[in-house]
Amino acid sequence: MKKCYVYELVNLMGTVEYVGETYTPEKRLLKHTKDRCIKNTGNGKFFGRSDIFMNVVKEFNSKEEAFDYQCKLQREYGFKPDDEKHQFGKSSLSVVAISLETGNEIIFESITKCAKYIGCASNNVWKVLNPNLNNKSAKGYTFKLK
Repeated sequence: MKKCYVYELVNLMGTVEYVGETYTPEKRLLKHTKDRCIKNTGNGKFFGRSDIFMNVVKEFNSKEEAFDYQCKLQREYGFKPDDEKHQFGKSSLSVVAISLETGNEIIFESITKCAKYIGCASNNVWKVLNPNLNNKSAKGYTFKLK
């Protein structure tokens, strides 16, 4: 079974600046601090910072448990928790995938299951569902909440 980890990003003063969850802590830290996008502008507010380190807080057997704990910690630290940031809440919401080619609709019990079926990451489905972003489709599908 794949383990999921909840982590904190802490600065040299010992202040927690971020709480997240991931399957691969080492790679995730690199994404926060060193990953570059096409224009070499970085990827997030921690890009280029060398005063940040990762503290893995807890290990979980499921992403759902890790997400719940992550949101709990975010509340404790006074951050807006991820389950409130997305108006859609957790990835357990039913979603309808609509084929751009045929118009056929497939109903999934979760965003995660939908993403696995079409062969993309869950956040690609989120990006299409999020009205604040301009993502119209992923892997030949558009999506709506059921």
